[in-house]
Amino acid sequence: MNGFRAALNKARADRQQAPPKRPAPAPKPGAPPQAEGGPKPEAPWGAVVTHVCGHKTGVANVASRVCGQCMVAARKARRVRKAQRADLVPRLPNGALVMAHYDALTTSWSGTLEVEGQVFEGRASGLFPLLRALDQQYREAKGGAP
Repeated sequence: MNGFRAALNKARADRQQAPPKRPAPAPKPGAPPQAEGGPKPEAPWGAVVTHVCGHKTGVANVASRVCGQCMVAARKARRVRKAQRADLVPRLPNGALVMAHYDALTTSWSGTLEVEGQVFEGRASGLFPLLRALDQQYREAKGGAP
């Protein structure tokens, strides 16, 4: 029997031997009485949830996450946005030439991007901002949004 199966069987056995339920906490002095169907008290932040596999997760970790359905919807929306951006302007064509030069006196990068006979020039404080600016110039010239 592998480790996962053993952990699963242990978790099932532990669930069947659940400890007896604790009595409800006594109300604080001066607090208004609550109806039987009223709001339930929040779980203490030190509480722990044990999963079927045996791993334990703090309630604070679970409470700070979005639900599974919201994560699936957000992932689907990201895929749609990414597909729409990819359709605007394709990648640089084969043979595109990038030249970058660092100037220590001004602590900046300058460079050019040559694509299909067109030359784009730029200057930025870092290499990646320079490449991003050159790419944006190329995309604007091709008619696509950044």
